[in-house]
Amino acid sequence: MLQAFLFICILFTLLYLFLIIYFYVFWENIAKPNIKTKEQVFFSVIIAFRNESENIERLIQSLNLQEYPTDKYEVIFIDDFSNDNTVKLLKPSMMDHHQLIDLDQEQGFNEYQSNKKAGINLAIKRARGSHIITLDADCVCKPKWLKTLNKALQNSASRIMTGPVLIRKPNSILAHFQACDLLASMGVTGAGNESKLCYLANGANLVFEKNLFQELNGYEGNENIASGDDIFFFHKAVKAGEKTGYIKSPDAVVLTPAEKTFKAFKNQRIRWSTKSRYFSHFGTLFVAGFIFTFNIVLLINLFLGLFLSNIVLQIFLIQFFLKLFFDFLFLYKVAKNLKYKMNPIFFLISSLLFPFYYVWISIAALFNKEYVWKDRTLKVSN
Repeated sequence: MLQAFLFICILFTLLYLFLIIYFYVFWENIAKPNIKTKEQVFFSVIIAFRNESENIERLIQSLNLQEYPTDKYEVIFIDDFSNDNTVKLLKPSMMDHHQLIDLDQEQGFNEYQSNKKAGINLAIKRARGSHIITLDADCVCKPKWLKTLNKALQNSASRIMTGPVLIRKPNSILAHFQACDLLASMGVTGAGNESKLCYLANGANLVFEKNLFQELNGYEGNENIASGDDIFFFHKAVKAGEKTGYIKSPDAVVLTPAEKTFKAFKNQRIRWSTKSRYFSHFGTLFVAGFIFTFNIVLLINLFLGLFLSNIVLQIFLIQFFLKLFFDFLFLYKVAKNLKYKMNPIFFLISSLLFPFYYVWISIAALFNKEYVWKDRTLKVSN
């Protein structure tokens, strides 16, 4: 019995370490968009928002500082029935190449439903650009963001690409945990895409051809799922045989604030995680499932070791510190390439918390039928 238990522990640990090494190698293989190009595509930057008065001025300031010709991009803001003063703050800073769509004035929308996909779909129909960028209203873009996305598209045969999204100025244990979690997600997103093992994407930094969106009928097939405007379209492109890409550049990084309270963090992560039950890509499901199983094994060993057996506790400690070491090497590499500061102390704290968090959020994602977001209670699927 003990031998079988040891075999399972060793097997899962070796497989996990192999997976991290695998991700490390393929992260290294991602080409940086270094080739200079004079060609400039026309971008339509689409930003759907609701009640973003705390963030909207910071966002528009970063957009107005872009080192990209204003005649080569437009910004389309979509107001999803905001009931704060976001629009009042936005309008004075809007420029000639900006426009605002008020969903309250459009047919087919109401205040009590999730309007993001339908709103983006409407904006894409009205967009003038050959390429669409989706961006969240709580984000901040670096001055060379559009220039870097343009360079990445010119250097790649990809018609859809996703870029890094990281936490801006974490200043608490909760914020640093989110910073480490998102940094790891960006590493897996880039390495998974490069290796074609798994495909993730973030709608806060996603660029694709408008023609591709039309060819694949956009969000058709998942309109009833409240979240997932990013990953489902990305998976649809993969299924159609399209080459996808990841933009590995510090200038392509979009910064987003951490959730300030545990309740807000919980609702955000449940919203993100509930999408996974509708994934159709086997590799993505396999990686998520394996990481979940490995963390289950860790927690079982921890509790058995604390209450039943010192040998099992020793096994847990070996597993944990091996995981800690290999995770650190991978995240340190990702952070270095994206010029992002990772605090080693908070990384250690986050690593201690991560198995509990990942198992909890994975189970919650399977059984939660609704969540609260932006003062709305939304059903996972209608």
